[in-house]
Amino acid sequence: MKKVNKSISVFLILYLILTSSFP
Repeated sequence: MKKVNKSISVFLILYLILTSSFP
């Protein structure tokens, strides 16, 4: 579960970066 949790965290970070790039 920890690996899955880490993957979700990375995905969320990437998502935030993308949304920040495209307001």
